[in-house]
Amino acid sequence: MPAPHLVAVLIRDGVLPMELGLVHQLFGSARATDGTPLYTVRTCATRPGPVRTDADFPVYAPHGPEILAEARTVLVPASHEQDERLATEPLPADLRAALDTARDAGARLASVCTGAFVLAAYGTRPVTWLAREGLLDARATLAHAVWLDEEERAALGAHGAHVAHNPCSNAYLASGTMDWRGLRAAGAVVALGTDGPSAGGRQDLFEVMKQTLFAQRQATLDPAAARCEDLFEAATVDGARYAGRAGGSLTVGAPADLAVVDLTGAARQPVHRALSALVYTARACDVVLTLAGGRVVFEDGHCPGIDEEELCARARERAHRLVKRAGFVPLTTPWQR
Repeated sequence: MPAPHLVAVLIRDGVLPMELGLVHQLFGSARATDGTPLYTVRTCATRPGPVRTDADFPVYAPHGPEILAEARTVLVPASHEQDERLATEPLPADLRAALDTARDAGARLASVCTGAFVLAAYGTRPVTWLAREGLLDARATLAHAVWLDEEERAALGAHGAHVAHNPCSNAYLASGTMDWRGLRAAGAVVALGTDGPSAGGRQDLFEVMKQTLFAQRQATLDPAAARCEDLFEAATVDGARYAGRAGGSLTVGAPADLAVVDLTGAARQPVHRALSALVYTARACDVVLTLAGGRVVFEDGHCPGIDEEELCARARERAHRLVKRAGFVPLTTPWQR
């Protein structure tokens, strides 16, 4: 059994507690089908010890920058007070040295979404800042990238950076529409994502393919702005490239990762062309078998080894607690005309 993927979370004074908690919850709770952890999460700082948060309470960083040399992924949560200075000043020497350690060891660097808003609030374009600080390269991964200017699109393409497009989330939150064609033409790798269940509902990449197709055509008034072939490639080959791994195609030597889709149902007819049907009419519920690394992880509507009834019960209970704690119970009352 391979060791879990090590994720190092590099925090600084003024770190946003929400982002720190989000990272630990997201990666810390991820499990394989046999229940083993997929990730090990370690919090570090430029020196071990307490770090003051944006909410003015301390969190403890048990590790120094030495842990970065062992990490495969490094996440840098936003920091209001630090990022205000970064908008106009170079990276502090200790932070630069820590990030260089991670990059030299081959880690992929990422920032949680709020960091872009913090930088923009102080007058610096996020992608321009990444390029300026030498942090933009073929290992850089960004999410959304809706409001890029021409210079930023060119920079992402020139460095071969990767972007996850989340059209259902963007539509749900009215965030805008990515310049899909411009970003791809610039040379960036554009994959597809679902963002999360709180921003769009279903986690369905078939829905995402179709939404991207329609949103691009609607935004450009051009029915040729995006093709089914483009979207299928973004969901497969470019998804693997974004994740920094081989795969996404049925070729000799590639990982045996595949999904078998049933297009024989009445709602999918007529099927004139399989690829078009996958993008226009298929849904996640049409998948009958999924292999990951040659291992069956989904078959005939179920995930082997997982008690789905118990899992759903736990999810409902935790969601109810969260809604209650957030004061959103009134939003759950039945609709009445």
